[in-house]
Amino acid sequence: RVGEYELPKGWSIVAAGNRENDRGVVYKMPPPLANRFVHFEMEVDFEDWKSWAYRNGIDASLIAFLAYDKSMLFTFDPLSNEKSFATPRSWEYVDNIIKSGIEKELILDSISGAVGREAAVGYLSFRKVMNELPDLSAVLDGTLKELEEDDPKIMMALAIGLVNAIKEDQREKAVENVLEFSLQLPGEFAIMMVKDMQQSGIDVEGAENWSEWVRKFAYLLA
Repeated sequence: RVGEYELPKGWSIVAAGNRENDRGVVYKMPPPLANRFVHFEMEVDFEDWKSWAYRNGIDASLIAFLAYDKSMLFTFDPLSNEKSFATPRSWEYVDNIIKSGIEKELILDSISGAVGREAAVGYLSFRKVMNELPDLSAVLDGTLKELEEDDPKIMMALAIGLVNAIKEDQREKAVENVLEFSLQLPGEFAIMMVKDMQQSGIDVEGAENWSEWVRKFAYLLA
C-alpha cells in the first residue's frame, strides 16, 4: 500500500539489486524495509547459462570454451579495479563481437574489453581448437564413425559442435549417426552431448540405437 493505493490482488513486488560487498552502487537497506522482503541470493550457474545459450544461438565455440573451463563464466572480483570482467552478460557481448565481422587485428582487444584479458586469451586459444575438428556433417551423414583424438579440448568442442549441428539437421538418421559416433567417445563427453541434445528438444529416445547407447553408458547414468 502507498497512501490510499493498494496493490491489486494477485500482484507482488519483486526487486533486484547487487550485494553491499559487490561495491555496485548500493546502499544499506533500512531494517524496516528489509523486513518487508523475502531475500534470496542468486548465483551464476553454468548449466542454466548453457541452456539459455543453446536456445539463443550463442556461438558453439563460446559454449564449448565455457563448458571446458566453467570458472571463466563469472570472474567478478569486488576487490579488483579492472573495468572488464567475465559475466554471463559480457559473454553475450563476445558473441556479438565475433559475429560482427570485426577485423582479425582488433578481435583480442575487443573481447578483452568485454570479459578481461585472461578470459579473452583463453577463449581465443580454445577457438583455434575448433579448426582441428573433423567435418561435423560427415558425422551426421554417417561417413565419419570414429575419432582418433583424445585431447579434452577437442572432445569438448566436438560434443558442443555436434549438438549445434544436429539442431539444424534433426533427421532421424542424423540423430542415429550422432549416437553411433558417440559410442566411441569417452563416457563423460557422450553423456554431456546427449543430455544437451535432450535439453534442445532432440528426440534421441526415438532413435533405433538408443537402447544400445543406454546399455553402453548405463554405469555412468546410475
